[in-house]
Amino acid sequence: RVGTDLQQRAPASIAENANARCGASGITGQYPLAKLTVQDVNLIQDGSLAKYTCPMLWLKTFHIVFVLGWFSAIFYFPRILVNLAMVVPSSHVEYERLLLMASKLYRFGLPLGLLATMLGMWLWLGYGYSGGWLHAKLLVVVVLWAYYGLCGFMLRQYKLKQARYTHTMLRWFNEIPVLLLLLIVMLVVLKPF
Repeated sequence: RVGTDLQQRAPASIAENANARCGASGITGQYPLAKLTVQDVNLIQDGSLAKYTCPMLWLKTFHIVFVLGWFSAIFYFPRILVNLAMVVPSSHVEYERLLLMASKLYRFGLPLGLLATMLGMWLWLGYGYSGGWLHAKLLVVVVLWAYYGLCGFMLRQYKLKQARYTHTMLRWFNEIPVLLLLLIVMLVVLKPF
């Protein structure tokens, strides 16, 4: 059995350190020795599992929370632009209301994106994540920031009443972050290279 074999070979200090930092939710609390796989055994033997400390798990948790918040802004912002494109020219109140909503949402999403990116960089540089999947994910994050910057540019054009986007074009523009999120999740979960 893997669990019995692991008890004989795994350094107890890894589990003890995790439990000391995280209480009962450490490595052994979440992953009883009898349920560890052969892959887990190999990670413990070469020391790779040692990086899964409580502070790292907190960083990862907040990284995910801020990514979710940023994506909520990214998903909804172009939808407001679609509504702006559909406002009839005589409806100044509706136009200004949608412009205010878009401005507030953009300002709300910016710090969330910055925090998500900073925590992701901390996880990468501070805990030694590596691999081709990570480089690809970083490239997608750069594209996502370019998309967000383009959203800000479009907002500025609407504020200056210089925007010439059709609602159909903006609906297609709204689908780009869905594809980027799908790509990021596939890279992080599957780690294809």
